[in-house]
Amino acid sequence: MKKCILLLINGFGIERKDSVEIFSASLMPNLDSLSKKYIFGSLTSIVNDYNNGYRIFSIPQEKSSVMDAVDRAIEDKSINSNQGILSLENDMPSSNKIHIFYTMEDVKKLFQIRELLHIINSDKNKRIYLHIVLMSSSIDDYNEIDKTMSKLAFELGEYCKIGIVVGKNKISEENITKTILREYGEHWVEYAKKIETLKRDAVNPQDANVFYVNGGFQLTKGDKALFLNYKNVDFSTLTSVFTSNGIDLYSLYEMANCVHLFKKDEQNIECFISKLEKTNSKALLLTDKEKINDINFYLNGMQVGTSSKMVYAVRNINLLKNKESFKNLLGDNQYDGVIIDFNISSYNKIDEIKAKLKEIDEIIKPLEEVSIELGVTFIISSLFGMYASVMDGPVQKTVNFSGKVPCIVISKDFDKKNYSIADKDTYDLSGAFLSSITGQQIGGGILHKKSALEKLLKK
Repeated sequence: MKKCILLLINGFGIERKDSVEIFSASLMPNLDSLSKKYIFGSLTSIVNDYNNGYRIFSIPQEKSSVMDAVDRAIEDKSINSNQGILSLENDMPSSNKIHIFYTMEDVKKLFQIRELLHIINSDKNKRIYLHIVLMSSSIDDYNEIDKTMSKLAFELGEYCKIGIVVGKNKISEENITKTILREYGEHWVEYAKKIETLKRDAVNPQDANVFYVNGGFQLTKGDKALFLNYKNVDFSTLTSVFTSNGIDLYSLYEMANCVHLFKKDEQNIECFISKLEKTNSKALLLTDKEKINDINFYLNGMQVGTSSKMVYAVRNINLLKNKESFKNLLGDNQYDGVIIDFNISSYNKIDEIKAKLKEIDEIIKPLEEVSIELGVTFIISSLFGMYASVMDGPVQKTVNFSGKVPCIVISKDFDKKNYSIADKDTYDLSGAFLSSITGQQIGGGILHKKSALEKLLKK
């Protein structure tokens, strides 16, 4: 087997426009140098916190099999005989409506929504309202939200109307109840102007108060509700209101008090530790003592238990700075790979974050030298980018590393001239680590081999 070093600077990401500036070449000269010498790019991160970072790293939650189930059902036509969908399709009085709540990311799921609406409202005579839940944590995403809403309105307009729009953090507040019951709140037919207002006022999408685009959705006994719960959102306030008003509830997949249309193929999902065991590989993870149990829980598939293939130890910064000591640790045959875990998101002062990043940068040079001397792969990245309010002296500022995290790959088998970082996400880091130590092609897909034209364009 080959070996791999994975350095995780968790909380560190690509700075967004609304973020205070943290990274600089003078703060992290070694990281800056490596980004210019080796394969460097970014990976998508869909979470903003430590535990979920490890959950996504270990379990392909967002590559959810429910998505595959919906796609399969569309492809083999079994979606046409889905009993839950047929219940929604049944004739209903013209005074009644179907409320569809969509946890919106982008237009990638538009095909599935269109197919569902085509069945539910094939005669185009039902009153259907698509209520949108904004999931993003950055004001930089408003332009994309505007485009997505325009696409939804254009492509689905013959089947439904856009009704309520609300940030996910406001979905449980009293105003959402007033809006669904009485059409209470701001009415913006020209939603683009409202989006521009939210952007100007620096309101993150997930914190947007409820407003509505098209009226006429006021709740009536006999209505139905469908939750397209692609993302985990607390809809309990709404489901309580619906239930108390005699509304039938449906969800795309399992959700309390709802008839679900599809089921995840949980049995097909492997966690990080099960993959280690499957390949007979052994890894060492160095972290803070208090983090070990949480990390193990997620690497073990959100199950309590231990494995001889996954060993944890308290991170020792002096060991990591000492090239010979770390070289001896990696050079013996006890471990096939080492994961070094840091977390800068636990700090709430800019000075503290910069001090930790500077400390981390000091170990990067010796780790690079070890990887070159031993011929092992060295990957530097992060499982999530933090999004938080921090103090810069007496002034409160925002650190926004969300959405994208850096990724550097150092390998004797792959060079900057011929390879680049592929359009992948942080789950693929686990594949990169595992495929590196098993001797398969590095990256589990995080590397993209450049075409002749790409090489030419990069000259």
